[in-house]
Amino acid sequence: MSTDPEGSSDPETLPQELARLRTENARLTAENAKLTALLDAVSDVVVLASTDDRLLHLNAAARHAFTSVAGVTVVGDPVGTSVREMGFPSGVLEQGDTLRRDLETTGATVRRELLLPTTSGNRWLENTISPVRDADGTIWGLALICRDVHERKLAEEFRDHMIGVLGHDLRNPLTAISALAALSLRGGPLPDRMTPRLEQIDKAATRALEMIRSLLQFSEGRFHGFALSPEHTDLRDLGRQVIDEITAAHGDRSIELVADGDCTCDCDPARISQVLANLVSNALAHGAADHPVRLAVTRVPDALDIRVTNHGPTIPPDLMGHLFEPFQRGPGATGRPRGLGLGLYIVREIVRAHRGSVTVTSSEPDGTCFRVSLPSACA
Repeated sequence: MSTDPEGSSDPETLPQELARLRTENARLTAENAKLTALLDAVSDVVVLASTDDRLLHLNAAARHAFTSVAGVTVVGDPVGTSVREMGFPSGVLEQGDTLRRDLETTGATVRRELLLPTTSGNRWLENTISPVRDADGTIWGLALICRDVHERKLAEEFRDHMIGVLGHDLRNPLTAISALAALSLRGGPLPDRMTPRLEQIDKAATRALEMIRSLLQFSEGRFHGFALSPEHTDLRDLGRQVIDEITAAHGDRSIELVADGDCTCDCDPARISQVLANLVSNALAHGAADHPVRLAVTRVPDALDIRVTNHGPTIPPDLMGHLFEPFQRGPGATGRPRGLGLGLYIVREIVRAHRGSVTVTSSEPDGTCFRVSLPSACA
C-alpha cells in the first residue's frame, strides 16, 4: 500500500473516504436545516451580512419584512446580493450606515431605536447590530436584529405627555394649599389641635410639590433633553450651598464637604446643584443615621471627580443595573417617605447633558459611593 506525495489515500481507501465525506455532508446539512428552522421561528428580523454588505442569511421574518415593511420585493434567493442592490429606501440606508459607523468606531454591539419609513408609514424599530468575529477576533460579518417597537414607543410618549400635563395641572393647587397652611401657621395663635394638623398639611403639600417637580423634570428631559446655561462655577461653593440647604431640613444628620484643588469648571450651576442635592438626599435617605454623608470634589486631569458616599445597607445586586432608570426605587430607610424613583434618572440625564458620566459602587467596608466625572469644559 502506498500514498502519493500529497498524502492522499490510495485507491483502495477512496470508497471509505467518500462515504465518510457523504456522512459528514449529511450531518452538516441537517445541522444547517436545524439552525435555519430556529432562526425562522424567531419573530424578530435576523440578518447576517458580510463586512462589504453582502447578504449571507435572512430568516423568514426578514424576508417578510423586506416586502411588507421596506417595500422591497425579494426575488429568488437574495443571498450574495448587496444591501444597496435590494432597493431599500434612502432613509433606511442612511440609518443603516449610521449604525455601521457606530459599530466600526466602538467595535461593539450598537442598539438604536429609529423612526424608519415603511410601507405603512413611519414606524419605530429597535435595531441591534453586532460584530461577528472569527477565532482571532477579526470581524468577518455583521448580525442585525430588528424589532418593531412602534406601539410601545407610542404608549411611552403618551405616558410621558400625560405625566407632564398632570404635573403641570397639580402644581398650582398644591402650591396654594402649602401657602395657605404656612400663612395660617404664621397668622397668630391657633387652637392646640390645629397647629400640628396645619404643619402636617404643609409638609404633605411640600412633599407632593417635590414629586411634581421631579415629574416635570422627567417629562422635560424625555422630550427635549436638559437645556444647559453654562457658566464658570466653583463646585466647592456650590457644594457648600447645597449642604446648607439640606442641613436646614435634616439638622440631625451630618454632611461633610471635602474639596481639594481647583474645583471650578464650566457647567450649568442650577443643574449641577440639582445633581448634588439629589445625590446627597439619596445618601441621607438610604444611609445609616449614625454615619456622616460625605461629598468630595477633587480635580483630576481635564475633569472634576465628585463622590457622594454613605454607609449603611449595600445596594442589592439585582437593583444595581437599574438604579438610573426612571421609576426605580430603592428600599428606603424605615419611616422615611419614598420618592417616585426619578432622582437618579434626573442625575444621569443632567450629567450626560454635560458630557460626563455617573457610576455607583456599593460594599460593606467602603459603603455606597456615587461618582460623577464632570469635564472641565462641559458646554
